[in-house]
Amino acid sequence: MQDFKSYISKVKKYSPNTVSSYMSALEKFGKIYDYKTATKQDILLYLSSQNGNTIKNLTIASLKLFYKFKMRNGDIQYNPTDTVSYARIQHKSIIPVTPTEMENIIKPENFHTKEDYVLFETLYLTGMRINELHSLTVNDIQQNSIKITGKGNKQRIIHLEQYAIDNLLSISKGDKIGSYTYNTLHQKMAYYMKDFKRANLTNTTKLSSHSLRHAFASHLHKSGAGILAIKDMLGHSTCKTTQGYTHLDK
Repeated sequence: MQDFKSYISKVKKYSPNTVSSYMSALEKFGKIYDYKTATKQDILLYLSSQNGNTIKNLTIASLKLFYKFKMRNGDIQYNPTDTVSYARIQHKSIIPVTPTEMENIIKPENFHTKEDYVLFETLYLTGMRINELHSLTVNDIQQNSIKITGKGNKQRIIHLEQYAIDNLLSISKGDKIGSYTYNTLHQKMAYYMKDFKRANLTNTTKLSSHSLRHAFASHLHKSGAGILAIKDMLGHSTCKTTQGYTHLDK
């Protein structure tokens, strides 16, 4: 299991929360079945015992990736998850942060520290994931852009105006940008979103730090940016995923 954990954290660049969720799902499955002998029927029976489609889909995702990893390493010859389908989930419509709301939110006086303000602003200006921001270093900052290393070690370049570059460099701690651990950064950004909601600065229904990534995409699209360009800036592999971030009326 340790080799798989290292793979999804260091190679796939999954966030610590995702790594923890995947490993927990695999450990629970492993208490009942041996992955080397488990069949598709065993997996379907196990999934039927789980409550809620979200938990089922997390288990399916972790098993599918785990079995693919073991197949590539030659540890197994058969992947029982090949034809296992995800459970259908009815997603609620998300009301994103509007451009006007964001203008009122991103002001230094709305944050406890300069570091909090700069990190929050950077998430919005770049569309970065929390784990990408957490791993950002001084060496990733160029004259008018930053280099982001995303999932699967895929790299992309995002333009930033000079003031934003200067802000990032001003909160550097040695080679690292910012001083927070991943969990602290993740929690702080989410807490701010909830505070802004309570203060009626936004009407958004998505109160996680990921809402800034949604806002980045939807505001770009409303300003005329094409879906392909936004896909590349978000680091998505398909346009279908990106479309879920733009929130444009049909």
